[in-house]
Amino acid sequence: MLKKTKQIILIETLYDGHHQTYIKLLTKTFLELGFKVITFCPEPDDLSQWLKDNKASNLEFFQAFLLTDASRHPLFKKIPLQSLQIILNWLITARKLKKNKLKPDLVFLAWLSRYLDISPKVFFGNIFYQLNYFSAKYFFPYSWSGLYNNTLDNWNIFQLKNCKNLAVFDFSLIPFLEEKLKKKIIYFPDFTDEAEPDENYQVVKEINSLAKGRKIVSLLGGLQQRKGMITLLKTAEILKNKPFYFVFAGSLGLNTFSNEEQEYIKSLQENNPENCFFYFARIPDESKFNALVKNSDLLFAAYLNFPNSSNMPIKAALFEKPLIVSQGYYLEKIVEKYSLGFAIKEGCPDSCAKAIRKLAEEGINSPEFSSYRELQSLESLKKALMEIVS
Repeated sequence: MLKKTKQIILIETLYDGHHQTYIKLLTKTFLELGFKVITFCPEPDDLSQWLKDNKASNLEFFQAFLLTDASRHPLFKKIPLQSLQIILNWLITARKLKKNKLKPDLVFLAWLSRYLDISPKVFFGNIFYQLNYFSAKYFFPYSWSGLYNNTLDNWNIFQLKNCKNLAVFDFSLIPFLEEKLKKKIIYFPDFTDEAEPDENYQVVKEINSLAKGRKIVSLLGGLQQRKGMITLLKTAEILKNKPFYFVFAGSLGLNTFSNEEQEYIKSLQENNPENCFFYFARIPDESKFNALVKNSDLLFAAYLNFPNSSNMPIKAALFEKPLIVSQGYYLEKIVEKYSLGFAIKEGCPDSCAKAIRKLAEEGINSPEFSSYRELQSLESLKKALMEIVS
């Protein structure tokens, strides 16, 4: 008797930055492993075209449907109720699956934090925690797993029968979570798109023309307040007479900054500091993103209040570029363990300036770029996905 091909549903409610990379490569890899794959995301046509362009296998087993995050609703532009968005994400996703009459073997939530309420546990926080739990329990009757990357002390949602297992970036969490939840916890590689850098990318040529041989320090991707952009801008002011050139490239989320910060950014744009390059537009594709990484001497990822993983350590390892991160979070553990760069005091331009000078002068002591690349490889991803589905 022929074995039934398992049907996997992938869910990604966001499509900027690493979210786009993850859902594209997750879809492609699941197809390569021989599963039927149905992906819900904000840009199903773009995903489908990318799979064709990148010669994904078994496309006859693939479908894609539109799904957008509840936060994108006009209501939340005026009233950013995070807890309500999370609850609606469960309900909207369940409705989409039901509408398409799908009966998957597994639903994989590619960014589980958009389905988890992490509100402070005050009165309303407790209410939203419970609503989050009941939404998953009573309105989402599917076997599910997901990529967990939050600090969370309300575990009941993971103890639901329909939660099959969890995937995590951080090895150190596995024993604790398995003991706490009595479920299988799987290490998940922080993979990336290894597309060949576009050597003809005009933005890179312009940067090199203006840098005039100075060391290039880059903040790449979505430029938001939490990415520490203000820290790096002020660092550029401190080092304005030193041989460094600062690149800020990616979509600018101006509304994520305070009014004072917005005015500061606008004034710098107008004054156009000689040691800064501003490209406030979406980087078109991974080959161009990788070209910017390859062209950099140092990479900046000293994010603010950011306990999660990021795609920048694997980008740094892929192109063997020193990385600057914030102290006190997961990224510091990675940078220290594999000697990928330097951790600075969070939000401190003086600390950042010191780290840049130190890395430029001394480099990294015994970096383990190759070990980190192997750990986060697409082969490691295949093994993780088979564990999740088995």
